[in-house]
Amino acid sequence: MKHHNEKIIVFPNHREIGRYTLNGTLKDAKVDTEVFINSNN
Repeated sequence: MKHHNEKIIVFPNHREIGRYTLNGTLKDAKVDTEVFINSNN
């Protein structure tokens, strides 16, 4: 995944993602957890 500021975020391609992996990835991408959760509704 590539962020608009050209920062590359590496995300594992697994059926399930550990919560700490997900939280770390969202933090690196500067995406709020609540915004991420609510964007899938």
